[in-house]
Amino acid sequence: MSAREPQLETPEEARERLQAEAHLSAVERDRLWRRIEYGAARGGPRTRLSRPLLWAPALAAAAATLAILLLGDEAPPTPQASTPDPCTLDARRAQLELPAHCAPQTLQMNGDEWRVEASTRVEREPEGARVVSGRVRFRVAPRPGAARFRVRVSHGQVVVIGTVFRVEQRTEGGSVHVSEGVIEFVWSDGQRERVSAGGTLSWPRETEPETEAESESEAEAESETETEPEVDMDRVIGRLLQLRSQRRHDEAARLLRETLRAPGLTRRQRERISYELGLTLEASGASACAHWRRHHARFGAGLHAAELDARLERCNAP
Repeated sequence: MSAREPQLETPEEARERLQAEAHLSAVERDRLWRRIEYGAARGGPRTRLSRPLLWAPALAAAAATLAILLLGDEAPPTPQASTPDPCTLDARRAQLELPAHCAPQTLQMNGDEWRVEASTRVEREPEGARVVSGRVRFRVAPRPGAARFRVRVSHGQVVVIGTVFRVEQRTEGGSVHVSEGVIEFVWSDGQRERVSAGGTLSWPRETEPETEAESESEAEAESETETEPEVDMDRVIGRLLQLRSQRRHDEAARLLRETLRAPGLTRRQRERISYELGLTLEASGASACAHWRRHHARFGAGLHAAELDARLERCNAP
C-alpha cells in the first residue's frame, strides 16, 4: 500500500486561510500573500503547495514582523540622574560646605590636609582659605622660600609657613589653636601676634585705651612712611618663622640684623624686629642680656613691657 500523500492546497485556498487569521494585520497578510504568489510562480502555474511548507515560513515571517513592531514602539529607557551626596565634599570646588548631620571629612588640597567638621563653610583662596563659619583643622606642608599659607577669618588672618592648627569661626568671633609649629595672627588693623604650639588666640580682642606714648609712636611711624618706602615686613616675618621652625637660629639672627640696618623702617617696625632678635638669640642658647639692655635703652618698655621687664630682672639677678 503506497504512503498517503500530504494534503495540498491551492494559492487561492491559502489566501482564504490568510484572510481568516484574525491575529495578522492587513500589512502582514499582504506580505505573506506576496511570498505565496512568488513561490507559486517559481514552481509553475497552479502548483499546489504543501500546507506545512506554506505555513512554516509564513508564521516565522509574522513573528519577525511582530517583534520588529513591538521593539520599534518601545521607548528607550530614560537615564536616571544621580543625586550628589551632601556629605561628600569635592576638593575641586571653590566653596566647601558640610551640613550639620555629616561626619567630619578630610581632604587633600595641593599637598595640605584640611579636616572639615560638620556645620562648616570654607572657601578656597589663591594663598589658602577663608573660614566663613564652623571649624577646620589645617595641616600645612612647609612652603619654599618666603611663600605663606593664609587663613582669613572675620577679624584678621592666620599666616603660617608649615604647621598644624585648628581654626574655629563663629558668628560673634572665633579662635585658632596651634598643635605644631608657630603661626602669626595678623589683625585687621595690621597688628601681629605669634602663637606657638599649645597656644590659643581668640577674636575679637579686648580693646585697650591708647596711651599717649603709643599715639606719638604711631604719628612718628606715619610721618616716616610718607617720606621713605616700607620694608616688606610680611616677607621678613615669613622667612623668620620658616628659619625658626627649622631651628636655623644663626640665619634667623642674621636676617633680623640685616633688616634693622635697612632704610625705610618705622620706629614701631624697628622695635618689633629688635624684640624678635632678642627672642632668636635666646632660642639659639646665646646670652641675650646685652641685647635686651640696648633694646630697653632705645625703645623703653614699648609694646612688650611685661615680657621685657621679666627678662631684664633675670639678667640683673645675682
